Amino acid sequence: MGISEVSQFRSINYFFPYKDIIGKNWDSVLKIYIPKLVHTKDELPIYKEFDQNIGYIYPAVITKDEIQTVMKKFMNKKGIIIDLRCYPKEFSTSIISDYFFPTSKEFAKFTATSLQHLGKFELSGNAKIGKANSNYYKGKIAILVDETIQSASEFLTLVLNLL
Repeated sequence: MGISEVSQFRSINYFFPYKDIIGKNWDSVLKIYIPKLVHTKDELPIYKEFDQNIGYIYPAVITKDEIQTVMKKFMNKKGIIIDLRCYPKEFSTSIISDYFFPTSKEFAKFTATSLQHLGKFELSGNAKIGKANSNYYKGKIAILVDETIQSASEFLTLVLNLL
């Protein structure tokens, strides 16, 4: 087993603690799902369905229109795996807002340096996500990340950790 496979085991085990949602032995689940999640550069899945209970989304290649179609399929699943080990194409905080949040939440505060007082930082705004939404996804979310994520993937991970 190579280093990349070991890191995938670690990522799945750490960020998918909801082993109880499928009612199977966790060791057997890992043996089944890890090969399904490992993909080559030639095969970039937009989404996958595992059993009737688990959905998988790969944001690097999915478009806004495809997200709408996929989320209609996934709304009643017990769990969704979002693989953020990529740079998301059109998977943004506004899209997450539409499907995963029942109310509005503040998730980040921004600062700026003061030009009048060197070394002083001042709040320059905040970021909110969500809206009043009774038809939001109520299942479990698993986030796959690794040491290579940055920028938009980090931001989305921050937002998804509010769930």
